[in-house]
Amino acid sequence: MSKDKKEKLLQFIIEYNQKYNRLPKKKDLDSNVSFPPYYQYKKYFGNMNNAYILAGFKPLMKVFTESEIKEITDLYLNSTEKVKDIGNKYGVDEGRIISLMKRMGISGRNKKWSKRQIEILRDIYPTQSWDFILEKLSPFTKDDILHKASSLKIEKSNFGFNEKQVKFLVDNYSNYTIKELANLLGKTESSVAAKAGRLGLLKKEKWSNEEIVIMRKYYENSSSAKMCELLPKRHSNSIIDMSSKLGLYKKYNVYEDEVIKNELLRDLISFAKHLGKTPTLPEIRNNENLRGASTYIRYFGSYSQACKEAGLPVNSMMFGKAYHISSKNGDFCLSLAEKNITDILIDNGIKYDKEILYKDIIKNYKENAIKSDWVINNVIVEYFGMCDRADYRKRMMKKINLCKEYNYPLIDLYPSDLKNNYEGLIKKFAEKGIEIKV
Repeated sequence: MSKDKKEKLLQFIIEYNQKYNRLPKKKDLDSNVSFPPYYQYKKYFGNMNNAYILAGFKPLMKVFTESEIKEITDLYLNSTEKVKDIGNKYGVDEGRIISLMKRMGISGRNKKWSKRQIEILRDIYPTQSWDFILEKLSPFTKDDILHKASSLKIEKSNFGFNEKQVKFLVDNYSNYTIKELANLLGKTESSVAAKAGRLGLLKKEKWSNEEIVIMRKYYENSSSAKMCELLPKRHSNSIIDMSSKLGLYKKYNVYEDEVIKNELLRDLISFAKHLGKTPTLPEIRNNENLRGASTYIRYFGSYSQACKEAGLPVNSMMFGKAYHISSKNGDFCLSLAEKNITDILIDNGIKYDKEILYKDIIKNYKENAIKSDWVINNVIVEYFGMCDRADYRKRMMKKINLCKEYNYPLIDLYPSDLKNNYEGLIKKFAEKGIEIKV
């Protein structure tokens, strides 16, 4: 009976490969009740690799020989080679090496410091980033390095800030609040304030009455470049923030200037040719030779529309590659998660509006560049899927603070809310009186 069972399991692998042109993985087996479950392969063959080999296929994962396991163990415990380099020798990534060591019951490496490693520590610890330090002093962990540096009385001179972060802080200290800088740098507010104090950075003086008069007189009909000329002490971000505080907004007759629109399109096409692809919004913002992304949005209604008029494939994602995904009813979605949420609303018969400008939702708010993901019964719903990115967090916090400021109900969703069969999403919708079944 056991032999017949093994033959049936092996035959399934062959049939699956013929049908899908690939070998079944554990998740394939466990996600479909019509497939033999993974535990049966583990029971009869030990692991899937053994089953693949008996079915006549090459294993998906390298199988180590006994001599290789012995060599790897010796290198892992008794050499100073990086785990990554050990993996490269045997054609696997460092995760396989660590996993192999765990199965061998080895939880850590020899942590004895050599003279050379101590020299490296003294040289790089005071000024380099933790990513660089950990790379150079592998296999030591951050705790190992902190302990050794403390025992040798070696201190960091940059206090956790690398050169790039220090430069950003110096260049932008007067343009953002401490809280904004902390979000952009991925630091705590106290660490940013302390570092600024050590660098002797000072906030610029308050806006003068003369500057306010210039803002009121020229802002509505002037370009960002012109306003920077009129207010040489102010950064463009500071000018935009002040315009919002003063309730000043660009007049639309300015944006109808065909000459300016043609210049914007020409610059966009030139930059796209340089990159070899359609630029993303952050790439537009970070290019000092281009006008700001908000300028494209004001002149064309959206960055996507500007790309279309320039004859470029739309790449409106904030970061990386653009995805063109449609929901069940054809709504355009910028990520698979956004599509899944939209489909859940459709399946539950919940009416919604998608991609509505905040200025069309919130009375007296006029900025033209911020859109909502969904609006349901006067409740704004946003999916924040890239909170680990500083530029994305800034836009996210702007939306959250807008809803707080104008007392507008918000359902803020995160990747964690989509886990466990959308448990968090269901709970947050229920709190707003919206029943969701998945």
